[in-house]
Amino acid sequence: MSHLLGVMRLQTKAMQKNGNTPIIVDFNVSEETAPYLVSSSSSVMWINEAHPGSLVRAAVRAVSVNDLYLEVIEAVAVMGRQQQWGNVQPLTHEGLAAAIDHLNFYDLGPLELLTPRAHPTRDSQKDPEGGSTEGAIRVDRMPPDLRPFIEESGLLFRPSSWVPDGAIVVVPRDRTFVGLVTRVTPKKLAAVVHNAARGIAIVQGTAPNELVSSPSPEPLAD
Repeated sequence: MSHLLGVMRLQTKAMQKNGNTPIIVDFNVSEETAPYLVSSSSSVMWINEAHPGSLVRAAVRAVSVNDLYLEVIEAVAVMGRQQQWGNVQPLTHEGLAAAIDHLNFYDLGPLELLTPRAHPTRDSQKDPEGGSTEGAIRVDRMPPDLRPFIEESGLLFRPSSWVPDGAIVVVPRDRTFVGLVTRVTPKKLAAVVHNAARGIAIVQGTAPNELVSSPSPEPLAD
């Protein structure tokens, strides 16, 4: 699996000594990259401004990394359209080029594509009597419907189990430009996306109102 965010492990003296699990994690952010998307107690939520000292607080929550990443790109897609950031594009050659140009404008270094994992297919072969038999299972790392777009982009691509079918997520290779996810315990995480408008571009082949099917993230908070 390829990660959407930079990954780190929380190691505090209090946890090591007493086995205490914090409920909030503080992240340092740049004031120029607001709004920020953080993990909440039940999903993700937007924060308009950092606290004094350029800090934002994210809730520690029991959630898988895959589910968290899916929540993040769904929330970024909704906000990107509402705010007209230009980071959400249709699944066309022009749309993917626009998504790549959007990230390149902010000079975040080399980019790569995160794509869905291709589903295994079984080759069919004819038997001597004219029927058909199932042959070997074949797995193509590049989903057939996305192959023309990926090949034309010329960028490195990484299949990721959390990327929805028919979607491509464009990100910098250095994920710390996008945000951080902190593994507080093996099953509990806290996360911040501190460059949502500039560090994530989403290309998907559905109508604008059909891109996100899950509940909307929590509203903006100061």
